Amino acid sequence: MKKLVLIISLIFFTYIVSFAQTGWFSQTSGVTNYLISVHMFDANTGWSVGFDGKILKTTNGGANWVLLTYPTTSSLLSVYFTDALTGWVTGYNTLIKTTNGGTNWFTQESGTSNVLEAISFINANTGWMAGFTGMVIKTTNGGTNWFIQPTGTTKELWKIQFVSAETGWAVGTMGTIIKTSNGGVNWLAQTSGITSILTTCWFINSATGWTAGWSGKILKTTDGGTNWINQSLTNLIELSDICMVDANTGWVVGQSGLIYKTTNGGTNWLNQTSGTNNYICAVRFVNANIGWIVGGVYGTVGTILKTTTGGLSGIVRLNTDIPKEYKLMQNYPNPFNPSTVIRFSVLNGLPTGAPGNDKNVVLKVYDVTGKEMETLVNERLQPGEYETTFDGSKLTNGVYFYRLSAGDFTEVKKMVMIK
Repeated sequence: MKKLVLIISLIFFTYIVSFAQTGWFSQTSGVTNYLISVHMFDANTGWSVGFDGKILKTTNGGANWVLLTYPTTSSLLSVYFTDALTGWVTGYNTLIKTTNGGTNWFTQESGTSNVLEAISFINANTGWMAGFTGMVIKTTNGGTNWFIQPTGTTKELWKIQFVSAETGWAVGTMGTIIKTSNGGVNWLAQTSGITSILTTCWFINSATGWTAGWSGKILKTTDGGTNWINQSLTNLIELSDICMVDANTGWVVGQSGLIYKTTNGGTNWLNQTSGTNNYICAVRFVNANIGWIVGGVYGTVGTILKTTTGGLSGIVRLNTDIPKEYKLMQNYPNPFNPSTVIRFSVLNGLPTGAPGNDKNVVLKVYDVTGKEMETLVNERLQPGEYETTFDGSKLTNGVYFYRLSAGDFTEVKKMVMIK
């Protein structure tokens, strides 16, 4: 009997801990198609593309995603912008460019009939694309003209990345890794030591980079790819994309909604709870805290998730007591400098579908003009009492308001920042 109680307690504890780690919240895509690629120019402006010619754009950090118009039903595989106005999208039988942020698109001639799966530009003029049969093409005039660069491989290339006008890599099937040190004039094969598909790569400079792919494979180099170190997961999942914000911090994503994060350069990868079982195709972060993942279930939903906490929730579930009402407590300390703790209770006992029971719990901070400063919580929570810490180190002195909302419930309280 004691063993049974212990097992139940451990399961319950694990549930609470894992629940507290949920730092990703859903954003409405408005499409029912896989989203394959996402590119965020900054914390507000970004684009995502996917199956059946879908192109989405946000200018408010993903609070709203607007479907852009372009007459194609071809599947779009990659999007890349060099600034807030200039960008390219490629895919099946498609290579298009915009110079006004996506309001209008025009076709460019690639010079190849091969499917182009990946894009990398170092500025508005110079860029490369890669795809089927080892194809790499390059432009030096913003895509007006493209010319083919022999790569020495016929393997399908899934990702290409340049860190300078001279140095770049491409990865693909059968563990293929190729590198150039002269802008793509010559490509040399590197030894990965694996035969799995490599779907993605990310380099932070000419020496240090990672590649990842199927069967949970993750490889790292610190010498430009001369040697690759195995950092593979024990979970043999299909990894689809990787994003590193610096030499230590990054994420890999893949099938079944799985997200893994490292804070030590890939020595360890820790699982994060995404809140979805949908396939995750791409990940992009603009800093160590703010990032997006996209994916979906074809014909059902185009998935977009966002985090503002690096994928880890700042929410802590304090106890298992079940409150009788929603309640927002006064922050403490108040006044505060630079951080303060906010507690709140989530209601229990509502029937399914009742106001508040099937909605996200949202906690936001505003200044005195009503301008939103930060979203602290935006996810479904189990009944209970929670707390989260608000860091106001970037704020100026003054009065701020924080609002808790869930369904029809809303409560606002005031707090004061004094440095």
